[in-house]
Amino acid sequence: MKKTKSSFVMEKLFLWISICVLFFATKTTGQDIQNKNIHCDKWDSIAEEHIEYSLHNDYDYYYRRHTTTRKTYTYTYECTVRNYEIASDRDYYIDKSDKIYKLTIEDSSMNGLPVKLFKHLTNLQTLIVKKTSLQHVDEIKLPKVTQIDLSENEIVSLHENTFAECSKLSEINLSNNNISILQGPFFDSNQEIKILDLSYNKITNITEYTFNDFHVESLKLSHNHLEVLDLNRFSELSYLNSLDLSYNKLKSIKAFEDFEGGNFTAESVQLQFNNLTSLNLKYCDIKQIYASNNKLKSVEIGGNCVTLDLQKNEITDLTLTASLNSLNYLYMNENNLGNDLQDICKCTNLVKLYLNSNKIDNLGSCLSQMISLTYLTLKGNKIYELSHDNFSPNNRITYLDLSFNQLESIDEYTMSTFTELTILLLSGNRIVDFYDNPKDLMPNINKIGLSHNKFKCSKLYLLLRQFKKQNVEVYVDKGSPFNTTNINGIQCFYNHEQELLKSSNSTDTLPTKAEEKIFFILEKLKKIENKVNNVSSVGKSVQEISKITTNLQKQLKIVENSLSTIKQNISSVESMDKKFKLLNESVKNLINQSISAQNLKKEGEKDQDNLKNELNLNDLLSLKVKTDAESSSSNTLNYVIVFLLIAIALAFNNRAWLRRK
Repeated sequence: MKKTKSSFVMEKLFLWISICVLFFATKTTGQDIQNKNIHCDKWDSIAEEHIEYSLHNDYDYYYRRHTTTRKTYTYTYECTVRNYEIASDRDYYIDKSDKIYKLTIEDSSMNGLPVKLFKHLTNLQTLIVKKTSLQHVDEIKLPKVTQIDLSENEIVSLHENTFAECSKLSEINLSNNNISILQGPFFDSNQEIKILDLSYNKITNITEYTFNDFHVESLKLSHNHLEVLDLNRFSELSYLNSLDLSYNKLKSIKAFEDFEGGNFTAESVQLQFNNLTSLNLKYCDIKQIYASNNKLKSVEIGGNCVTLDLQKNEITDLTLTASLNSLNYLYMNENNLGNDLQDICKCTNLVKLYLNSNKIDNLGSCLSQMISLTYLTLKGNKIYELSHDNFSPNNRITYLDLSFNQLESIDEYTMSTFTELTILLLSGNRIVDFYDNPKDLMPNINKIGLSHNKFKCSKLYLLLRQFKKQNVEVYVDKGSPFNTTNINGIQCFYNHEQELLKSSNSTDTLPTKAEEKIFFILEKLKKIENKVNNVSSVGKSVQEISKITTNLQKQLKIVENSLSTIKQNISSVESMDKKFKLLNESVKNLINQSISAQNLKKEGEKDQDNLKNELNLNDLLSLKVKTDAESSSSNTLNYVIVFLLIAIALAFNNRAWLRRK
């Protein structure tokens, strides 16, 4: 039967209609699948191995039962979802959802969490939602989840009892959001939360219901906008170990002022970088308090405190009465304590004490009772003297920093009390002399800092040589001036007027033995001049001595010039040794004559007798000076001239000898 033209058109039309219906049906079905199914951009699997052993009734030749081993594997999955538009009211589904242990949703647009999806994630342990447009968090019901990370979103508010149905939850991260007010409660009282991170938000207020009685060990509220805080808000957190309130705008803290022995207890409280002017934690039991970089002027702490950090404040009033016996570590750098260290002095169990930059000029006997102290730093104060009464004779100090004070000398007896000292820093003082053999006084010393002091180069060289022999390291401050006169990076001077020697950066170019003797002689002569100058105000006879000493000073300058000429021509230390011995004897005679002139008037007042003792040069040159009252000033001048002629003759003879050679 032949098909008519009309029937052929009808069949073709029917075919097209069928194709269109099928296309739209498929498209609608696909859209519905697309709306309900979420595909993982990243799919990782973890295989967990299980081993089963089974025993059989048959035995081998040695009567051992046969066993068989069977290994089985259980696979769990980690799913990462990116760039989705997720609506909270849709019923989503992910393949193998019952085996997913970790779900990450990031870089997506969402108006709420896909709570209907969570019903299928029966074994989920970790939920991470980051970098999304999430603004509100509804109640989450994930009974096996242990970690929830909702950081770096746009969260403004949380549903009441948001996490109450997550019975095994231990870590929650809500940092870097826009939360301003915490209403709560968000947890069940039986939950045991280890870490709750709310840092980097805009929190201005915490209500009394925010933190109900639940178990939390670490609470982070740093980098928020808190200005006033009542610690009663945390009174029910009986398991709280660490409370971080740093980097807020806190101006005051209420701390159970009406309840002595209040409920607030914590292992550590951090209050750094706020605007606090006073801090009263008298009724709190906090073991570690960190409140540096505030504007504190007065502080009072409660009992059982072990570590107290109050650096970089303006504290003038410090009350530690309740923790005198428990305090071990005290950090008070950069405050205004001055010499008011009464409560600090009573902390006899201190192990480390930091008192840098506190305008302290007199230690008194403050530290003498601290027999447990091992680390003490007093850098940048105004201490001008150390005494053996400042420290306990049985002290255990191993590290002592006295840099940048006003010390001019170090008492050897005081240093001998530091039998366990290993590091001593004395940079930035006015010290001109130091003990040559430090290990005789401090047997355990291995490092000494001497930069930025007033050492003569000759003295500094001798010290460095002795330190090297005793294996004592010399600490060189980083700011030491290498472009000025120095020895191994430590600045030094020619004399007390700070006339600089030529630069010397290593001990290889230091003075020879003969030059050392010249330095030694000149140093002793300078001391004689200073002693004689002190005598000039006593009487008429002593005035004559002052005239003589002025002439001596002029002659000594000529001698120094002559000696400098001699130094330049020295080529062999051994050949010049005898000549300098003669020179040394001549100087000794000169000194004897100058001293004899001081005793012209034996019937002088008691002051003259005291000045005789001051002029005793036994400690300077180990010479026994026998005075002769009958010596005249004219003889002294003659000796000076003879001495000068001898020195000049030696110089010319040496030059002529060198030329002939």
